[in-house]
Amino acid sequence: GLAIAARGDDPIIVISPCNIDPEPTKRVRVRLSATAGKMVEFRWGTEEFGRIDPGKLVSVPLQADGKPHEYVFEVGRHPDWRGERIKRLRFDPGDAKGTFKVYWMRGEP
Repeated sequence: GLAIAARGDDPIIVISPCNIDPEPTKRVRVRLSATAGKMVEFRWGTEEFGRIDPGKLVSVPLQADGKPHEYVFEVGRHPDWRGERIKRLRFDPGDAKGTFKVYWMRGEP
């Protein structure tokens, strides 16, 4: 996994460039542990916009107890997930200073 000691209030992980067809992926599942924060976010950018668009976002509540939990982001329900290739991903494991560990991340049908 990837361990992060966040010193600021907005820890991020960016994957760029990438080239993902959004049609077969309806959700993104992440196994994550966190010691701080209230929300975890998954963001993306497409060919058209060229960077990570603030409106292309799915967030879920974070369990910040230091134990691993699975989080599911229903990206297929977001209207901007369809139609264009995904060129950049951004994962915000929390919204506070703390320790985070991403065990794995995967797309699912």
